[in-house]
Amino acid sequence: MGDVFGDADRIRSDTLVERLLQIEDASWSSLRRGPLKPAGLARRLCPFDIRPASIRIGDATPKGYLRAQFLDIWDRYLPVLSDPQQPQQVQQDGADVADVAAPTGQAPPPPDHLFEGYIPPEEEP
Repeated sequence: MGDVFGDADRIRSDTLVERLLQIEDASWSSLRRGPLKPAGLARRLCPFDIRPASIRIGDATPKGYLRAQFLDIWDRYLPVLSDPQQPQQVQQDGADVADVAAPTGQAPPPPDHLFEGYIPPEEEP
């Protein structure tokens, strides 16, 4: 989700929803009640204590989100991506595996309804 913010520190609710809908391998456009809307996004983010607020963008004050509101849940729930400059570890079978940081604590799993319609990639045996 950090990618949809780009380099901005804030984003309008409707712009965030539009960008989420553009993600091809996500199911935001085919939820039970149709495509994701700003109210549906707000409902899904509420359990994480993230709520839209009036934000200033130029002279306008639309409803939206600050990047800072998401930092904690991104740290808790998104996988740690390796830095391209970090050394790679090689498993015994020879496959390259990125060197990732160990988890710092146990975070509770996110509510199931947040990922309604999400189909995780198949795990390798």
